[in-house]
Amino acid sequence: MTKKRISFVQPNFQQGPKEFNAYYLPYSAGVILSYALASKKVQDAWELDHLVWRREPVEELALKLSTSHVVAFSTYVWNHRYNYKLARLVKTLNPECTIVFGGPEPAIEDPDLFVKEPFMDLVIKMEGEITFRRILEDHGSDYTHIEGLLINSPTGLINTGDPKRINDLDEVPSPYLVGIFDRVMAQNPGVIWNATLETNRGCPYQCTFCDWGSLTYNKVKKFELTRVFHELEWIGRYCGFVTITDANFGMFIERDNMIVDKLIEV
Repeated sequence: MTKKRISFVQPNFQQGPKEFNAYYLPYSAGVILSYALASKKVQDAWELDHLVWRREPVEELALKLSTSHVVAFSTYVWNHRYNYKLARLVKTLNPECTIVFGGPEPAIEDPDLFVKEPFMDLVIKMEGEITFRRILEDHGSDYTHIEGLLINSPTGLINTGDPKRINDLDEVPSPYLVGIFDRVMAQNPGVIWNATLETNRGCPYQCTFCDWGSLTYNKVKKFELTRVFHELEWIGRYCGFVTITDANFGMFIERDNMIVDKLIEV
């Protein structure tokens, strides 16, 4: 059986001095994909086509992406204009391609979202792992049974409600340890990679300037410490930089000191 193709877009800028040729690995895309591909149903039906991690010429990239059945965009303030332009062109080239957006930038509270951005088919709210896996498992449906979505329907915007959070974060395979980035890294041996380390998820505060992962004012959930250590060992082996993405690193003093000790060791 010929598998359907999915591409994921999370472009970022080069980091640091030009001579470093340093870029972020697209962690958000990687962790969404690692969870989706852990599903036997998804494994049997889908394959990863392109994983976009830096800005490429939009017209050339859109042509490559337009052969995918699903193109997903991890969207932040620093890449949303690029993502919107790219997605609009992909949709023009292939109207049958399902365009999925997620991340903190899409205006999920705007009732006119799809009037302004008609190239979007689905927008994922809050945590994306469960919702995105279900999109792939039920691809071609009307998606109205999947929580956590805004759907661009012929009758207008459909909001399917908020998704359930993942209770046990260790249900999410590490994109580093399961090899999500292996092909990209092998194809780009001259790049120095900046890895993102997520040791917990959520934030108990409600700062008005922050939309951290859309999970502010939520209970903090932790990844198992052994997993964090294994990820640090992998990062130390293959990357030149690491960025800790926890909203409040240091909140769990004993645990976070152990992570710092491991970081120093690595």
